[in-house]
Amino acid sequence: MKNLILAIFAIALIESITSCKKTEDTVDAPFITIWTPTVAQNFVAGDTIHFTGNAGDSEDLHEGKLEIVKASNDSVLAFKKESVHAVKSYDFDARFSIHVAAETNAIARATYEDHDGNRTVKEVNIVLKP
Repeated sequence: MKNLILAIFAIALIESITSCKKTEDTVDAPFITIWTPTVAQNFVAGDTIHFTGNAGDSEDLHEGKLEIVKASNDSVLAFKKESVHAVKSYDFDARFSIHVAAETNAIARATYEDHDGNRTVKEVNIVLKP
């Protein structure tokens, strides 16, 4: 009887060890750091918006885009697509000159994706003035 109980216990222990699986999936999305522009920075007509920062991932990056959009309706004022294949870290640098008729709250938005389809978006609010 004692051997039967030990055998059942051993089988249960082996079953619990071999059936353990990690149930929590971790998503390894890219990270983005925006250096410039800074939050609430003002730009007057004719100024250059210097959009700089870094994107990276433990997997290879696939592509990115840099945009300046109106905060009110997300309409695109300026855009640059970045091809960043087969790198784990990428310093981005774009320059935009935008003219507006009235003061406009805008967003400088960086979006980067890795080869697994994981995407990260980072935004900074800025102000555009005529």
